[in-house]
Amino acid sequence: FSPGDVVVFSCDDGFELIGERNATCREANNSGAYYWSNPAPVCQPVVVDTCPALPDVVNAERTGNGTAVGGVVLYQCEPGFTMTGASSLTCLAGVPPSWDNSPPNCTATCPVEEQRAAGSGVILSPGYPEQYGTDQDCVWVIRGCGGPVTLSFRSFQTEDGYDFLNVYDGSLDTAAVEYSGQPDLKNYTSTTSVLYLQFTSDGSVTDSGFWIDYSSACCSDPGAPLNGNRAGD
Repeated sequence: FSPGDVVVFSCDDGFELIGERNATCREANNSGAYYWSNPAPVCQPVVVDTCPALPDVVNAERTGNGTAVGGVVLYQCEPGFTMTGASSLTCLAGVPPSWDNSPPNCTATCPVEEQRAAGSGVILSPGYPEQYGTDQDCVWVIRGCGGPVTLSFRSFQTEDGYDFLNVYDGSLDTAAVEYSGQPDLKNYTSTTSVLYLQFTSDGSVTDSGFWIDYSSACCSDPGAPLNGNRAGD
C-alpha cells in the first residue's frame, strides 16, 4: 500500500463491525516509517434473541406471544377453510433463532365426506373465493343437535345445468334439493338433524362457486387451550 491509500473494512452477514471502518496509510513525521491510521476492526457475531417476524396467512387468524425465543404462535383457519401444515410454531434458540415450522396454508378443499360438528359454520366451494375446479365431487355432512339445520346462502354461482349442489335431508338416499346456476337463494331448513351436501362439476366451464352458512340450535366444540385443560363437558 502506498501513502494515502485508504482501505474500507466490512463484515459478513450475521456479524457486526467493532472498530473503525476506514484506515489510511500514513508516513510517521517524514521518518520513512509508515502506519495505518486505525487498526483492523473485529467482526463479532450479531447476538439475536428473536425469530423473524411471521407473515400473515390468508384466511387465517394468528395469536401468540411474539417472536422471542420460546414464544409460541398459533394459527387458526377461518370457518370453512382447511389447514395444511402446522398450526403451532415455536421460536427455537440458535444462531440465529428460528421457527420450528413454516406457517400453514388455509384453503377451501373438496372433501370426500367431511363431517361437520353441531353448531354453526361455513361451507365453501373448493378454492373459494377463486373459481372451483373441473370434475369435482365433494360431500359435507352436517349433524345438528337433534333438531333441524338451516342453510343460508351468502353467494352462489355455478355453471347452470352442469355443475350442481345437491342437498339431502337425512341421508343420500332421499330426494335432493338441487341448486345450479344462480338460484333463488332462500334459506333452507332440514326436517331431520342431518344434512348431506354434495357438489359436482363437469369437465369444462367453472365459476365462482358458493359460500353457505349453516346453523343449528347448539354451540360447536369451543376447543381447549394449548398446554391447558377444559372442564364442563
